[in-house]
Amino acid sequence: MNPELTLLQLRPASVRRARLQLLLIIALFALPLAVAIGLFGQWRPAGSAEHGELLNPVRALSPLSALATDDTPLAPDFLHGRWTLVYVASGSDCPALCRDALWRLRQVRLAIGRDIDRVQRLVLFTSMPDDASRQWLAREHPGLAAGAATTEARTEFTGGWRTDGRPGGWIYLVDPHGNLVLRYAADGEAGGMLKDLTRLLKLSQIG
Repeated sequence: MNPELTLLQLRPASVRRARLQLLLIIALFALPLAVAIGLFGQWRPAGSAEHGELLNPVRALSPLSALATDDTPLAPDFLHGRWTLVYVASGSDCPALCRDALWRLRQVRLAIGRDIDRVQRLVLFTSMPDDASRQWLAREHPGLAAGAATTEARTEFTGGWRTDGRPGGWIYLVDPHGNLVLRYAADGEAGGMLKDLTRLLKLSQIG
Protein backbone atom coordinates (compact mmCIF):
# COMPACT_ATOMS: atom_id res chain seq x y z
CA MET A 1 0.00 0.00 0.00
CA ASN A 2 1.26 3.46 -0.84
CA PRO A 3 2.06 5.16 2.56
CA GLU A 4 1.52 8.64 1.12
CA LEU A 5 -1.95 7.65 -0.12
CA THR A 6 -2.79 6.17 3.28
CA LEU A 7 -1.82 9.39 5.07
CA LEU A 8 -3.82 11.49 2.61
CA GLN A 9 -6.91 9.36 3.22
CA LEU A 10 -6.60 9.87 6.98
CA ARG A 11 -6.67 13.68 6.69
CA PRO A 12 -9.90 15.62 7.12
CA ALA A 13 -11.84 16.14 3.89
CA SER A 14 -11.41 19.91 4.05
CA VAL A 15 -7.61 19.62 4.24
CA ARG A 16 -7.53 17.17 1.33
CA ARG A 17 -9.78 19.43 -0.72
CA ALA A 18 -7.64 22.52 -0.03
CA ARG A 19 -4.49 20.62 -0.97
CA LEU A 20 -6.02 19.34 -4.19
CA GLN A 21 -7.13 22.87 -5.10
CA LEU A 22 -3.60 24.16 -4.59
CA LEU A 23 -2.10 21.33 -6.63
CA LEU A 24 -4.57 22.06 -9.44
CA ILE A 25 -3.59 25.74 -9.46
CA ILE A 26 0.11 24.86 -9.59
CA ALA A 27 -0.58 22.38 -12.41
CA LEU A 28 -2.41 25.03 -14.40
CA PHE A 29 0.63 27.30 -14.10
CA ALA A 30 3.03 24.53 -15.08
CA LEU A 31 1.06 23.11 -18.03
CA PRO A 32 1.71 26.00 -20.48
CA LEU A 33 5.42 25.77 -19.69
CA ALA A 34 5.47 22.03 -20.28
CA VAL A 35 3.73 22.49 -23.64
CA ALA A 36 6.15 25.23 -24.64
CA ILE A 37 9.14 23.09 -23.72
CA GLY A 38 7.74 20.19 -25.75
CA LEU A 39 7.06 22.34 -28.80
CA PHE A 40 10.22 24.40 -28.86
CA GLY A 41 12.73 22.27 -26.99
CA GLN A 42 13.63 25.14 -24.71
CA TRP A 43 14.48 24.62 -21.04
CA ARG A 44 13.32 26.91 -18.26
CA PRO A 45 14.43 26.69 -14.63
CA ALA A 46 12.34 24.58 -12.31
CA GLY A 47 10.05 26.64 -10.13
CA SER A 48 9.18 29.32 -12.65
CA ALA A 49 5.63 30.41 -13.34
CA GLU A 50 4.27 32.46 -16.20
CA HIS A 51 5.43 35.78 -14.74
CA GLY A 52 6.65 35.14 -11.20
CA GLU A 53 9.01 32.57 -9.74
CA LEU A 54 7.22 29.61 -8.20
CA LEU A 55 8.51 28.14 -4.94
CA ASN A 56 8.59 24.37 -5.47
CA PRO A 57 7.35 22.94 -3.22
CA VAL A 58 5.27 25.70 -1.66
CA ARG A 59 6.14 26.36 1.98
CA ALA A 60 3.73 26.81 4.89
CA LEU A 61 4.66 29.92 6.87
CA SER A 62 4.69 30.01 10.67
CA PRO A 63 2.22 32.26 12.50
CA LEU A 64 3.32 35.84 11.85
CA SER A 65 5.52 37.42 14.51
CA ALA A 66 5.54 41.18 13.89
CA LEU A 67 4.57 44.47 15.51
CA ALA A 68 2.34 46.87 13.57
CA THR A 69 3.31 50.53 13.27
CA ASP A 70 0.96 51.38 16.16
CA ASP A 71 3.11 49.07 18.35
CA THR A 72 0.42 46.39 18.62
CA PRO A 73 1.13 42.83 17.46
CA LEU A 74 -0.14 41.87 14.04
CA ALA A 75 -2.50 38.92 14.34
CA PRO A 76 -0.51 35.66 14.15
CA ASP A 77 -3.02 34.40 11.55
CA PHE A 78 -2.81 37.60 9.48
CA LEU A 79 -1.58 35.62 6.47
CA HIS A 80 -4.63 33.37 6.49
CA GLY A 81 -7.98 34.02 4.84
CA ARG A 82 -6.90 36.23 1.92
CA TRP A 83 -4.21 36.37 -0.75
CA THR A 84 -1.37 38.52 0.58
CA LEU A 85 1.24 40.54 -1.34
CA VAL A 86 4.26 40.98 0.93
CA TYR A 87 7.28 43.25 0.54
CA VAL A 88 10.21 42.55 2.85
CA ALA A 89 12.11 45.83 3.25
CA SER A 90 15.88 45.86 3.75
CA GLY A 91 15.83 48.27 6.70
CA SER A 92 13.62 50.34 8.97
CA ASP A 93 12.95 53.12 6.46
CA CYS A 94 11.44 53.16 2.99
CA PRO A 95 13.80 54.63 0.35
CA ALA A 96 12.99 54.96 -3.34
CA LEU A 97 13.21 51.22 -4.09
CA CYS A 98 10.87 50.43 -1.22
CA ARG A 99 8.43 53.15 -2.26
CA ASP A 100 8.37 51.82 -5.81
CA ALA A 101 7.61 48.33 -4.51
CA LEU A 102 4.75 49.57 -2.32
CA TRP A 103 3.37 51.50 -5.30
CA ARG A 104 3.30 48.23 -7.29
CA LEU A 105 1.49 46.45 -4.45
CA ARG A 106 -1.12 49.21 -4.32
CA GLN A 107 -1.66 49.42 -8.07
CA VAL A 108 -1.93 45.65 -8.53
CA ARG A 109 -4.53 45.38 -5.77
CA LEU A 110 -6.55 48.31 -7.16
CA ALA A 111 -6.48 46.75 -10.63
CA ILE A 112 -8.00 43.50 -9.30
CA GLY A 113 -11.41 45.19 -9.42
CA ARG A 114 -14.31 43.30 -7.91
CA ASP A 115 -11.99 40.81 -6.18
CA ILE A 116 -10.06 43.56 -4.40
CA ASP A 117 -11.28 42.44 -0.95
CA ARG A 118 -9.68 39.03 -1.51
CA VAL A 119 -6.22 40.61 -1.57
CA GLN A 120 -4.30 42.36 1.21
CA ARG A 121 -0.86 43.98 1.42
CA LEU A 122 1.93 43.78 3.97
CA VAL A 123 5.36 45.39 4.31
CA LEU A 124 7.83 44.09 6.89
CA PHE A 125 10.70 46.26 8.16
CA THR A 126 13.74 45.21 10.19
CA SER A 127 12.69 47.57 13.01
CA MET A 128 9.93 50.05 13.64
CA PRO A 129 9.87 52.96 11.15
CA ASP A 130 10.17 56.48 12.52
CA ASP A 131 7.19 58.81 12.91
CA ALA A 132 7.71 60.48 9.53
CA SER A 133 7.75 57.12 7.74
CA ARG A 134 4.63 55.98 9.58
CA GLN A 135 2.80 59.14 8.59
CA TRP A 136 3.89 58.71 4.96
CA LEU A 137 2.68 55.09 4.94
CA ALA A 138 -0.69 56.05 6.41
CA ARG A 139 -1.13 58.90 3.95
CA GLU A 140 0.06 57.23 0.74
CA HIS A 141 -0.96 53.62 1.40
CA PRO A 142 -4.17 53.43 3.43
CA GLY A 143 -5.08 49.86 4.23
CA LEU A 144 -1.46 48.65 3.95
CA ALA A 145 -0.40 46.54 6.94
CA ALA A 146 3.09 47.57 8.01
CA GLY A 147 5.28 46.53 10.87
CA ALA A 148 8.60 45.29 12.19
CA ALA A 149 9.26 41.56 11.94
CA THR A 150 11.76 39.34 13.69
CA THR A 151 14.73 38.05 11.72
CA GLU A 152 13.20 34.57 11.82
CA ALA A 153 9.90 35.82 10.38
CA ARG A 154 11.67 37.71 7.59
CA THR A 155 13.87 34.71 6.76
CA GLU A 156 10.78 32.58 6.21
CA PHE A 157 10.02 34.74 3.19
CA THR A 158 13.55 35.26 1.85
CA GLY A 159 15.04 31.81 2.49
CA GLY A 160 14.66 28.77 0.27
CA TRP A 161 14.93 30.58 -3.08
CA ARG A 162 17.83 30.63 -5.49
CA THR A 163 20.35 33.29 -4.55
CA ASP A 164 19.87 36.61 -6.32
CA GLY A 165 21.12 39.87 -4.85
CA ARG A 166 18.58 42.15 -6.47
CA PRO A 167 18.95 45.65 -4.98
CA GLY A 168 15.20 46.19 -4.95
CA GLY A 169 14.41 42.89 -3.28
CA TRP A 170 11.29 40.86 -3.90
CA ILE A 171 7.52 40.91 -3.58
CA TYR A 172 6.07 37.65 -2.28
CA LEU A 173 2.63 36.11 -2.77
CA VAL A 174 1.08 34.10 0.07
CA ASP A 175 -2.08 32.06 -0.49
CA PRO A 176 -5.08 32.15 1.90
CA HIS A 177 -3.83 29.02 3.67
CA GLY A 178 -0.61 30.79 4.68
CA ASN A 179 1.58 29.11 2.06
CA LEU A 180 4.40 31.02 0.38
CA VAL A 181 3.80 30.46 -3.35
CA LEU A 182 5.46 32.99 -5.68
CA ARG A 183 7.92 35.87 -5.74
CA TYR A 184 8.38 38.80 -8.13
CA ALA A 185 11.22 41.24 -8.63
CA ALA A 186 10.21 44.33 -6.65
CA ASP A 187 11.51 46.57 -9.43
CA GLY A 188 9.89 44.52 -12.21
CA GLU A 189 6.76 45.10 -14.25
CA ALA A 190 3.56 45.11 -12.23
CA GLY A 191 1.58 43.78 -15.20
CA GLY A 192 2.91 40.23 -14.89
CA MET A 193 2.08 40.12 -11.20
CA LEU A 194 -1.43 41.35 -11.93
CA LYS A 195 -1.97 38.69 -14.62
CA ASP A 196 -0.83 35.88 -12.32
CA LEU A 197 -2.92 37.08 -9.39
CA THR A 198 -6.01 37.64 -11.55
CA ARG A 199 -5.67 34.11 -12.88
CA LEU A 200 -5.27 32.64 -9.39
CA LEU A 201 -8.34 34.49 -8.12
CA LYS A 202 -10.35 33.23 -11.09
CA LEU A 203 -9.26 29.62 -10.69
CA SER A 204 -9.44 29.46 -6.91
CA GLN A 205 -12.45 29.62 -4.61
CA ILE A 206 -10.30 30.14 -1.50
CA GLY A 207 -9.74 33.54 0.00
